[in-house]
Amino acid sequence: MAEDEDWRLFVEEWSRKEGREITGRTPLTGDASNRRYFRVFFRGAKRPHSAILMEREGTLGFKKSEEAVSKASLDPPGDPFLLVADAFGRRGLPVPAIYHRLEDGSKTLQEDFGD
Repeated sequence: MAEDEDWRLFVEEWSRKEGREITGRTPLTGDASNRRYFRVFFRGAKRPHSAILMEREGTLGFKKSEEAVSKASLDPPGDPFLLVADAFGRRGLPVPAIYHRLEDGSKTLQEDFGD
């Protein structure tokens, strides 16, 4: 499947249920990880009118780099972003709502807090 179709199908799983139509996608400045970020725009009566799409490429960098030094046989239990967001949210700290995600954390569609 082409990369352009892949992100669109993922976002449409959520947007169709919410009665929204995708109108565009703009790349955002990334961080020093293997994640890419995009602002996805929607048309529809309900809010939000945009959301942040995070796509993780390949394996988690920390897992790959720690394999050489760690004696642990088990990987951490899930995606670090989702684990930290959950921990912060349970403590009442503001974190973006996760609208849609793949179980392995390789794609998430989350609340857009703005620039």
